[in-house]
Amino acid sequence: MPRPEPRPKPSARARYRYVLFAVEPAAAAPSRTELINVFRAKAPPTLEAWLTRYERGLGILRVARGMEREARRFLEGLEPAPAVTVAPRSTSGTIAGLERRLEGRKLGRGERRGE
Repeated sequence: MPRPEPRPKPSARARYRYVLFAVEPAAAAPSRTELINVFRAKAPPTLEAWLTRYERGLGILRVARGMEREARRFLEGLEPAPAVTVAPRSTSGTIAGLERRLEGRKLGRGERRGE
């Protein structure tokens, strides 16, 4: 029986940063699926962008460590729909750190399927 691959040491694993952003106006915010499609189409591959949380016009985007400035520039120039803009709010090394900046309000994982 082959031995499983050893897990990489923490220092060798990929490290990420998280960018909190707001879609304005929130009433016209696109759905999570629409926003993911916009990120896939327009985000540069070096960002390694991944939408981790999105709810009611607020979202958290995971990006590669060291790419925070580029991610903020990307979000500032993004128009996911006509008359809708995206404004980066804050950056952190953890999702919990960003949620603390929202005064304890936790963002869900977004819309559930079938809703």
